Amino acid sequence: YLLNFITEIIEKYIHNFYGYGNLNSNYWFISLEEGEGNSVEETKKRLEVWEKRGGRSIEECKEFHIEFGKTKWFIYHPATQPVWRRYIRFYHYLINDKNFINSSEQNEIIRKYQRDKFGKLDGEFSILELRPLPAPNVVTWKYGNISNLSYLNNRETYKDYIDNFRIEKIKTMIEKHRPKNIFFFGTSEKDKWKQIVQKPIKKNTELDFYFSNNELSEFYILKHTVSKGTTNKYFENVAQFIYKK
Repeated sequence: YLLNFITEIIEKYIHNFYGYGNLNSNYWFISLEEGEGNSVEETKKRLEVWEKRGGRSIEECKEFHIEFGKTKWFIYHPATQPVWRRYIRFYHYLINDKNFINSSEQNEIIRKYQRDKFGKLDGEFSILELRPLPAPNVVTWKYGNISNLSYLNNRETYKDYIDNFRIEKIKTMIEKHRPKNIFFFGTSEKDKWKQIVQKPIKKNTELDFYFSNNELSEFYILKHTVSKGTTNKYFENVAQFIYKK
């Protein structure tokens, strides 16, 4: 029974869950997958809570995490989550927030932002994922025995099964909400991002990112937030370049 129950929810989750935050904001941050999910138990709890909360395509990050037991990012004085803190810092540089840029307390501002504002449905940006199942890294795969779904046997069969329909759905969401700025994180999957952009992309060789646009949106492909050797300075430079454009 449990296997069938999980199979049903996981199938729904894979087809319907896309991330957190405000789709009507001017900034969308799109990555490959969430970097959490170290245990199968945590994933099962996540799925059950998602279903109980109505199986939404976009969740309220804080409420959702607290409900499935991941409270550590939202306590009074939380640790900062490695990807989220980069997003928060990047956002403040994108809007040229001088109070933040000139502050010697940036880490504290980030901490409070994460606790109180990050991923809210009426927030300042949205956080979306191409692939919905969280994984601690790009190699680990722990979903092989969690369900009756053969495409979850390994990471390759999973990617082959989901990438195309998820790309189509993200394209539809972009057409509907028309965000001004869309950022893709992870240059290794540039070809996937290009399928969403559907326009030729150019490279800014000096700052090491790719860009394109259509009538409604600007698109940027950047390094992954936590890939080896990526620094705060890299994101600050890109953000300031975009702000000045």
